[in-house]
Amino acid sequence: KNSLEASAFQCVSLTGSLYMLDGVGRQNDVLALTDEIEKKYAGDEAKIGEARPLRVRALTALGKVKEAEDFLEGLLAGDPNSKSTALAAGVLARTFDQQVSEMRAKDPKSTAADDLWKQAFRYYVISTRPKLAEGRASDELEQVGRRMLIMGEHFNGVPEGVTTFVGLKSGKKPVAPEYWEEAAKVFEAAASSGNFNAKVGQARTLGYLGSFKEASDVYSEIIENESLVDPSTNDINRSALTSRPELLGIYLESGVAKFELGKQDADVRDQSLGDASAIFQRIVKAAPKMQSESWWRARYYQLASWYETGLYTQCLAAINDLERNSDNFDEAKWKLGLAERFKELKREAERKVPAK
Repeated sequence: KNSLEASAFQCVSLTGSLYMLDGVGRQNDVLALTDEIEKKYAGDEAKIGEARPLRVRALTALGKVKEAEDFLEGLLAGDPNSKSTALAAGVLARTFDQQVSEMRAKDPKSTAADDLWKQAFRYYVISTRPKLAEGRASDELEQVGRRMLIMGEHFNGVPEGVTTFVGLKSGKKPVAPEYWEEAAKVFEAAASSGNFNAKVGQARTLGYLGSFKEASDVYSEIIENESLVDPSTNDINRSALTSRPELLGIYLESGVAKFELGKQDADVRDQSLGDASAIFQRIVKAAPKMQSESWWRARYYQLASWYETGLYTQCLAAINDLERNSDNFDEAKWKLGLAERFKELKREAERKVPAK
C-alpha cells in the first residue's frame, strides 16, 4: 500500500511538472493539482514541499506575481520555519531576481528594481535557512550566495564592472553589510562540500566586509589546496596557474587581505605585511611586466607594503622608475585606475625621504 501511494504521488507530481512545460501551458490545472495535494497530504512536509514551489511557479507563469507573493506571505505568517515554505520562497526569489535583470536592462537606475531586489534578497534568505540549519551543502547554495554577493556590490556602491574588493578604498564600512553577511554564511555552507567557487566567494565576501583575518585564513586554504606556490622555488606554480588561470587574481586578493590585516591589527602587522609583500613579489614576477592589471595592482601593493614597513627610499625609487618608463603609470586601462594612487604614494614617500 505504501509503495502504491508513493507511486500515486509521483504521478501527481510529474503531471504537475508536465503541465508547466513550454507548449503545454496548463498552469491553471497546476493550481487545482496543488490544491489537491495540500488537502490530501496535509501534514506531510515532503509532499507539500513539492506542491508549494510548483504553485508559485504556476502563478508567476500566469502573470499572477502578486497572488504568488500573497500566497507565500500567508505561508510565512503561519509557519516561517517550514521547509516547504522555504522552497516556495526560493522560487519567488529567483522570479523577482530575473525581473530585476529585465528592469535594469531598460533603466539601470530604476528604484523599483532596487525595491524588488530587496524583496528577492529576503526570500533568498528564507529559502536557505533549512539548509544552513542542517549544514547541507549544494551547488544551489553557491548560486544563491553569488546572487547575494552581487546584490551587496550594488547596494554598497561598488562601481559597475568591479567584482573584487582589490582597489577599493579600505576603512570604509559597507552601508548595507547584510547582503554580504548572508552571502558569507551561504558560501561557507556550500564550500563544506569542497566547492571551489563557493570557497572563493566566501573569501571575497569577507574581504568586502573588511573581515581581513577571516578572509586571509580562507584564502590561505585555497592557495594551499591548489598548490599555487611551488615549495622548491618559492615561486608561483605555473602548472597550477595553467589549470586555473583565475588563481592569479585570487592570489592577488589574498595578498591584499593580508596587507589590510597588517594595517588593521598591530599584533600581526609585521608578519602580515611581510607575507603580503612576498605574495605581490611572486605575482609581479609571474605576470607580464606592465601589461596586465594583475601586474600593476600587485606592483602598487608591493610598493605600498614597502612604504608601510619603512622602506621609503626603496618605495620612492621604484615609483620614480615606473613613472619614467610608463605613460601615466597604468594609463587608466582598468576600472579603479592606479595612476592617482601611485602619485599619492609618491607624495607620502617623498615626505619621509630627506631631500638631497
